[in-house]
Amino acid sequence: MTDQKKFNELCDGMEEVNRAMHAEENRVAPLCHFRPMYRDMSDSTDGHYEEWWECSACGHTKPLSRSKANGSVI
Repeated sequence: MTDQKKFNELCDGMEEVNRAMHAEENRVAPLCHFRPMYRDMSDSTDGHYEEWWECSACGHTKPLSRSKANGSVI
C-alpha cells in the first residue's frame, strides 16, 4: 500500500469521525431561534481559552456545562 493510499484512508476515516462529532454536538446543543446553537471559543494570546454556545441568529450566548453522567462537555 502506498503512502498516499494510507493517507487517503486516514482522511476518509477522519471525515466519518467529524460527521459523528458534529451530529452529537447538534444533538446536545441548546436551542435558540428554533435551531441548535454552535460552540465558539475565545481568541486567546495567553493560552487560556474559553468556550461557550452562541446563537447564529442573535448572538445570544450560554456557558458550556459538564454532564454529570459521563464528564463530557455539553
